[in-house]
Amino acid sequence: MANKEFSPQESFLLINNMIAEARDRFVENGHIYVFWGAFIFLMSFSQYILIRLDYGYISYFPYFLVPLGVLYSFYYYRKYRPTAGRSNQISRLLTNIWIVISVNMTTLGFFFFGLLEENLIPVLLLLSGVGISISGVILKERMLTFAGILSNVLGLATFWMDLTIQPLMMATAAIVSLLIPGLWLRKTHKVRNEI
Repeated sequence: MANKEFSPQESFLLINNMIAEARDRFVENGHIYVFWGAFIFLMSFSQYILIRLDYGYISYFPYFLVPLGVLYSFYYYRKYRPTAGRSNQISRLLTNIWIVISVNMTTLGFFFFGLLEENLIPVLLLLSGVGISISGVILKERMLTFAGILSNVLGLATFWMDLTIQPLMMATAAIVSLLIPGLWLRKTHKVRNEI
């Protein structure tokens, strides 16, 4: 197969089409952002309640549900991938970025919690903020970029907060950086499909 030489205009159009395809695929999968936003909120808020009820010694138990969330995400992507749109370099890049960030967050949460102690939640917020910001920049979605920056700011602020308040910050970040942007993306997708 011969390689076709593209003019600068054709190259620019090709790149813009790839970004549009990735954006459409991502918006359709905005469901996962809503899911993880709600799921993380419930786990974090449950931890906060357990701490407030003097069950701090078992307050991390809600996070044992994370593997169920991971399984659901795999199931969802497997089931809806054929209808989610074409795969391209940008969508593969985003998928791989989130796999790396998710593996790091899960590893830190389950295996390095003793080492990180009161720094665990701030570090997790920073990592999620990086992923959300990168997604927003790549997809040219300002709402996501802003949500990622907000998650980073909350993560940095959480370094100075008492350990008993940190789960509440994680719950807040889940709402403002995952759940709300996911709902906004879902609404944006519906509007785009109506046009």
